[in-house]
Order: sequence, then structure tokens, then C-alpha cells
Amino acid sequence: VAGWMKDAGFVDVSAQEYRMPYWKGAAQEMGRPELREVADLLVGDPDGMFYHAFPKTVEGLDMGKEKIEELRRQMMRCLGEERGKFQTYWVVTGRKPE
Repeated sequence: VAGWMKDAGFVDVSAQEYRMPYWKGAAQEMGRPELREVADLLVGDPDGMFYHAFPKTVEGLDMGKEKIEELRRQMMRCLGEERGKFQTYWVVTGRKPE
């Protein structure tokens, strides 16, 4: 994404990587109490928003109900809590030159 922003003419482009622990109790184990609420939220409801939003996300892609259910099962395996597992987020910022 940073490269695309530079190609589009943005300047002072920077990319930051953030890693969020993906197991309950991770914030305490890591000595990072500020992560507790976010980490617990990520792990606390794996079959909530993502599970129910998925069919809407693929709407119009001509996926049958069986394919959607298969992908939901795969998603649940990937979103399962696991000690030492992290989700990585990238934040890219830049500004348009004046």
C-alpha cells in the first residue's frame, strides 16, 4: 500500500506494523495491560461479527450455501484462539503535497 501511495504522489509515506495477540490472557503474559481489552474482544466472539457478515461479503459472487458454509468452517479454524498467535495490522499514512 505504501508503494501505491507513493506512486499516487503522496509524500512522507510511512508504514507501521501492529501485532495484536490472539489468545486470552496474552496482555497479562506479555506485560502489556493496555492490550487486554482489545485482545479479549478479538478472541471473545470469533463466531460473531465475522461469521454473520461473511455471506453479505461474498454476495453476488455466485457462491452456493454449501460453499459459504465450507468457507465459514475454514474461517472458524483460522480465527481460533491459540497461544502465541498474533493478528498483524498495517497502518500506512502519507500526505498530499501542497
